[in-house]
Amino acid sequence: MSQYKWLLQTATLALACYFFMLVSQEVPSPYLDEVFHVPQTQRYCRACNSGYRGALSVFDLGGLLRRVKWNDKITTPPGLYLLGNIYAKYFGKYAFPGSAACGTVSLRALNFLGTQVVLQLTVDEAANPVGVTAFPLLFFFGLLFYTDVWATIFVLAAVRVGGQGRSSVAVAASAALAWISLTFRQTNIVWAAYAAVVLLENRYLSQRSPAATNEKEPRTTDSLVDSIVGFIKTALWTPSITVPFAAVGASFVYFLYWNGGIALGDKSNHAVSLNPLQLLHFLLHVVFFLGPPAVVAALLNGRALARAAGLKRTAAFVAAFILSAAALGLYLHHDRTPAHPFLLADNRHYTFYIWRKLYLPARTNLLFSLLVAGPVFAAGLALFALPLLHPDNRTIHICSSLFLLAGIVFTLVPSPLLEPRYYIVPFVLWRTRYFQVLVARRQLRWLPVLEILWYLAINVATVYLFLYKPFAWANEPMKLQRFMW
Repeated sequence: MSQYKWLLQTATLALACYFFMLVSQEVPSPYLDEVFHVPQTQRYCRACNSGYRGALSVFDLGGLLRRVKWNDKITTPPGLYLLGNIYAKYFGKYAFPGSAACGTVSLRALNFLGTQVVLQLTVDEAANPVGVTAFPLLFFFGLLFYTDVWATIFVLAAVRVGGQGRSSVAVAASAALAWISLTFRQTNIVWAAYAAVVLLENRYLSQRSPAATNEKEPRTTDSLVDSIVGFIKTALWTPSITVPFAAVGASFVYFLYWNGGIALGDKSNHAVSLNPLQLLHFLLHVVFFLGPPAVVAALLNGRALARAAGLKRTAAFVAAFILSAAALGLYLHHDRTPAHPFLLADNRHYTFYIWRKLYLPARTNLLFSLLVAGPVFAAGLALFALPLLHPDNRTIHICSSLFLLAGIVFTLVPSPLLEPRYYIVPFVLWRTRYFQVLVARRQLRWLPVLEILWYLAINVATVYLFLYKPFAWANEPMKLQRFMW
């Protein structure tokens, strides 16, 4: 099967290069949030221009932050702009001479390289890194200059660097990468903590290995309480891990104190408010992005899957699915969480149509909610929960599994806006952590190939809509609007 993945990797890169060229030609100017990100980066570039009187070094972060004007509509820290400045100074100038080195297309190329090259280095081979590169949300925003690509890269790098090494250098590097991720998106503080949990859990498991305990076989049947107590003891007695990550947490607490909240700018539109629908919308992404390839992979080996599941397990799964669908359908029908004004007003985003075609009918039509919306979200819940319920995760990796669930809640529920980009990091972390659990079942051995094919089909459709189906608003007839995530 490796030969197919190699071909698909080549196809993914070729398609990405072609789409990047098309986007550069058809949309050469900053679009949507790029109107904030590109000019802010260019301010840093100008401040470091050697022809500018009193020019600063690209590494003089304090001087740049003090002297360069900040757009108060920008909600995230300046990590993307500082990275873009360094890239333009030392790399972009070779492909884009002069001022074009810090132009829109050049800065987009930074994200493109991040998605197609760097991102794959942060994902273990067992987790199908090409599938992460082709993941539609990352693939699409890798063609533009948004914060999400590098925010995801640094989180994944923190988890992988720390997880692969036990040395103090590896731990320090993991904590540093986690801290850098905060300069791209503040909610990454939760995933910095997750990286620490993974490191501590790995340390705890290594202490339970046969070599460490003088046992012939590793113990894999500890109770939930034993696992959690052992994890806590490891955290208390492993300052080499807890101290660096505690420093990351302390710096974030200071940021909250200094800033007076989590959003850096435009605070009125990004105030914290509880929105449980975020969890259902996350499940919708799970079932949309992994449901079709998982179903096809199962159908390709249906008999083996039926034998492995057995009658009792199948009956229990069906019963749990029906109950979950009914419960979620009833919840959706009675939910009255207010929609964010951006969601209701901006018809450029797919969430605008999902809200109108799925959530609103579920609120007004009980039958639709029970027979359509409920089963859709229940399918997402089933797909999300199955790998977490695998015996290895129930016993060995219980702490990281529990923290992943808590992290998804803490990062999504406080946000009032249903925004697909918010789900990138939690989805990719879940997928990279548990993908091999799904593939390990021989009944789903075709999942890696089918996943990439499905993602490429989605990418073709979304980029086509973005480029060739523009429209205009009545109040801005001369300005083209474009469909996007």
